[in-house]
Amino acid sequence: MKTEQLACIYLAERKANALLLLQHFSPEVEAHAHERQIFWLNAQGLEAIYQSTRSWAEQVHQHFKSCSLAVGFSRFASYAICKSLNGQMRYFENAEEEQNYLRKVKLNCLAFSEKELRLLNKLGVDTLSAFIALPRESLGLRFSRHACKLHDWATGHLNLPLQAAFLSETLEARTELLEADDNSERLLFVIKGALFSLLNEARTKQEGIEALDLEFHCENQQHIRHRVRPARPCLDQEQFLQLIYLKLQSINLPDKVTDIRLSAHGTRLYFTQSNLFEQKPRRDLDAANRALARIRTQFGAHSLSFATLQNTHLPEARFFWKPLDTLKSAKPTATTSKQMLRRFYPEAQEFNIATLGAVKNYGPYRLHGGWWGTGIKRDYYFICNSVGHWQWFFYDHLRRSWFLQGELQ
Repeated sequence: MKTEQLACIYLAERKANALLLLQHFSPEVEAHAHERQIFWLNAQGLEAIYQSTRSWAEQVHQHFKSCSLAVGFSRFASYAICKSLNGQMRYFENAEEEQNYLRKVKLNCLAFSEKELRLLNKLGVDTLSAFIALPRESLGLRFSRHACKLHDWATGHLNLPLQAAFLSETLEARTELLEADDNSERLLFVIKGALFSLLNEARTKQEGIEALDLEFHCENQQHIRHRVRPARPCLDQEQFLQLIYLKLQSINLPDKVTDIRLSAHGTRLYFTQSNLFEQKPRRDLDAANRALARIRTQFGAHSLSFATLQNTHLPEARFFWKPLDTLKSAKPTATTSKQMLRRFYPEAQEFNIATLGAVKNYGPYRLHGGWWGTGIKRDYYFICNSVGHWQWFFYDHLRRSWFLQGELQ
């Protein structure tokens, strides 16, 4: 079995359109997650265009001046060798030749801190071969997580395949109205024709549309721009028309529209194989997401949100609201006891505790900022009144007052 060739390139100067420029030489390009000047390219199967892989590598190196380029067979080896080349190109005929060269690469070429390099030098470790020979268990006790990740990567434990980036050109269509109009039904009919051509163009590219921008040019020279987004990237014309109609109903146009521009943002469209005996859940998750997309279109992107937990000490600061993009399948867990639900008030309300008529209470649960905090000292209580209604209070020692934080249900 032939091993696929892989190239790693280090650009001396990172350009804004570097990913697009590199895709002229290979359809599969991946950008490094943290080092902005590092890219991997799939060098396999380009011999028919460039006569040979070496000829392809020479043209890439010539096009990107002052770049370092290593063409080999391993993701980590090409990366490490590329970082050591200092503006040169290195081409390897086979994996064995690449590995022999890799063992001689100095550690100071990689992203180690100065403190780690000094410690490694004291141990007599200055090349990758010596670094790979270190025991992984001992490495985690003395070095950073990044150094351990490099060790795992070098030893083959994190040998991931190429994660090619996907770039899609924005598809655009423009329609001029014969007569300026502001009627939503007639505008929707005009948009329908332009939308049909955009969907066909995206279909030929095997892409789905994840967002559609609507730009209305009015008689008073104002430009109104709105975006509609389906539940997930698709080519469903009916779904887009529903969202566009809801958007037209929810906006106020400042004047009659003279022309409309559509801009479709595409993404890779994935198809899944259906199971012959698939047991579908009673709740249709796709239908729920389509309903949420309609709500988001009509009332705005921040109309749907969910609470996300935070690691803080104040109860009212332990969550924040995050926009909800899509619903995910529920994964309920079995519980042995009934859980009570705490409902927060937007702000704690000052309360006269003498008027409560408490029957039962649990507490205090003290919250103290200590000498490092901001002077917070509270005692929290769960208190039940005479009608069996549980409420959540705290006594603020600094303000010397009781506050109602929320309720329990």
